[in-house]
Amino acid sequence: MKNSTLLLISLLCLFFVCCSKDQHQPETILIETDTTSLLPCAYLEDYELRTIINDDSKYGFSDLNGNIIVECKYDYAFPFENGFSLVRIGLHKGFINTCGKEIFPKEKYTLMNSFSEGFAAVEKNDKWGFIDSNGRLITKGLIYDEVGYFHEGFAKVKKDNKHGFINTQGEEMFGGIIFDDVESFGSGAAPVKLSKDGKWGYIDTSGNELFGGYIFDYNTFFVDGIAKVKYKGRVYCINNKGEEGECSFFFGK
Repeated sequence: MKNSTLLLISLLCLFFVCCSKDQHQPETILIETDTTSLLPCAYLEDYELRTIINDDSKYGFSDLNGNIIVECKYDYAFPFENGFSLVRIGLHKGFINTCGKEIFPKEKYTLMNSFSEGFAAVEKNDKWGFIDSNGRLITKGLIYDEVGYFHEGFAKVKKDNKHGFINTQGEEMFGGIIFDDVESFGSGAAPVKLSKDGKWGYIDTSGNELFGGYIFDYNTFFVDGIAKVKYKGRVYCINNKGEEGECSFFFGK
């Protein structure tokens, strides 16, 4: 009887998958059974996991064939992003990976962002830091007013009205939090602004100034090796060698 019930459930879940217009978009479905019979752990892509809710309004995840991967025990669960789902049990927030491994930091944070490059920003009392995939804080406490996501091994941060970058060890890079503004790294370069007539420039991943220093009225981060800049009143695109080139579709080709 139990095997028949599980077979019926699998068929029903498969029906939902087949009828979905876009199987790459996670969706939420309701199941009406216990979730004690789990498949062996398997690493899956984010889009291959769908949110499920049992009749006790607990959240879990199944694969696209309806096989239960993460049992329904969470009060809420966000769709997977970069290999992790933000989940909540009571007031305690944490993450699970695609195998259902739980990462619940001892500290109860008010806000937790999605993982990027293996690290997630966390916040409490309006101060931010970063944890790793084991829930350990890599920064020297929650000390930043604003933070970004990790890109190419660096995350932008803001402290005391100044901006800068940290690396994956939580170390402040490139002379510390000294810039007036920054944007994220892309293609090995990041836009930075210093109090030099309000001009922008780029630095590389070693902190070296690129493309003539702080000369741009504005500039953007690189996308697929292309960025848009304004120099002496003219707007154009450059490649990651600083050479003028054709703008990509992203920048309004």
